[in-house]
Amino acid sequence: MTVHTVHASRRTAVSRLRALLPISEFDRAAQPPLRAELFLIAHDDLTGLLHLSKKQLEKGLAAAILLELWLAEHIAIGWRYDARYGPWQPDPGRITILTDTLTGDPLLDSALALLQRMNTPRIRDFIRAFTQTGNLYERVRGDMTATGLLQTKLRRRLFTRREVYTATDLEFPVRARAKIRHLITQPGLIARRDEPEQYVPALAGLVTALGLTRNLSSSEISAGTLHTELNNLIDALPDPTIRDVGTAMFPSRRPHTATTRN
Repeated sequence: MTVHTVHASRRTAVSRLRALLPISEFDRAAQPPLRAELFLIAHDDLTGLLHLSKKQLEKGLAAAILLELWLAEHIAIGWRYDARYGPWQPDPGRITILTDTLTGDPLLDSALALLQRMNTPRIRDFIRAFTQTGNLYERVRGDMTATGLLQTKLRRRLFTRREVYTATDLEFPVRARAKIRHLITQPGLIARRDEPEQYVPALAGLVTALGLTRNLSSSEISAGTLHTELNNLIDALPDPTIRDVGTAMFPSRRPHTATTRN
């Protein structure tokens, strides 16, 4: 039996196993994690192809997971506890763990575990370390597949076949993009009861830092205008956390005119 035949047999066995396993169905009314909506925006809805490099997206996913911990108040960003000079002192870029209680989310808990192992963790250092732990892209993709946000399809081209991953419902990426556009065009439409107040600005900050606003244009607003307006909105936020996390991903390409703290 040739190597090619062995690999083909394995792929067939895996496909049969997947057909027998129950497939989770994500609640369409529920709020997907921040990292999941970023993942969907970063891929073509129909082909599943990336709009940017995998390495760039992994930085965005690490930043998204960090912001998820911040939104859930598991960590503070930009502050350190100082018993001598006052309980909390500003420390741009510093990450402080507020609670070591597990979240029950494997990706968030692995991020917390990494922060606990780091000496004086900072945004840039965390993103670098978390993306180097290996397979972050695949871990996020696997989690989304298991929870019913992504589906696996075989894409055939000439004599080759490969697996692609697309949203189980196009409403998920469409809704994610619309929320970001509505920050500028229709700000009153973005509120959801199950979203923290800073959730949509956090998603917008990640998308803008990754240069994905070009995929969000519509008849209401051009990609260039959207990019500029979102940058201005993020710079104007009273809390600089979202801006600082975006800066830490790609510090050399920072497009904002405001002075950053990180």
